[in-house]
Amino acid sequence: MPIDEKASAAHRTWLEPVRSRFVASGPTLDDLVGRSRYSKTRLSELLRGKAYYSGWDITYSVVRALEIPVGSLLELWKTAAVEAGKTPRWIDRQIQAIQPADPDE
Repeated sequence: MPIDEKASAAHRTWLEPVRSRFVASGPTLDDLVGRSRYSKTRLSELLRGKAYYSGWDITYSVVRALEIPVGSLLELWKTAAVEAGKTPRWIDRQIQAIQPADPDE
């Protein structure tokens, strides 16, 4: 499943490593559904960068399920959110809804 051609460069910057980890680690999309609380459709959209810019909640869920360090990816996600036209308020609310104890979890 390729990344949607409409995904911005900043979006691709964080999405490509997530997709690479997903492919390299070997789980199926069904496995990822089992590790997160999101549907196969939503996860597929996130991994393709399709339909809408994914919120931090689903992104965080996938990042944790794939055991990717959160800190640096969060910064890339925020940059891409701005590029996608998300407001600082929207971005802050997304992050505050998760609030990991350690940003490198």
